[in-house]
Amino acid sequence: MNCFDCSRRGATEVAIASCVNCGAGVCPDHVVEDETTITRIVGLGLEQALPLKARRILCEKCEAALSQKR
Repeated sequence: MNCFDCSRRGATEVAIASCVNCGAGVCPDHVVEDETTITRIVGLGLEQALPLKARRILCEKCEAALSQKR
């Protein structure tokens, strides 16, 4: 698989990961490594955040969209 963003610029670069949000292939220049909190249910409508965070791989566009402030 090739990097989606590079291909739109006319270049061919091998993707090292896929965006978890949109599924686009991303190369080392366009990958964004993020963290996400893992929770568990501890009661009726109650969640508890666990201490370790999970890795989340995003493309630059999805990272920008998901991190925008309201």
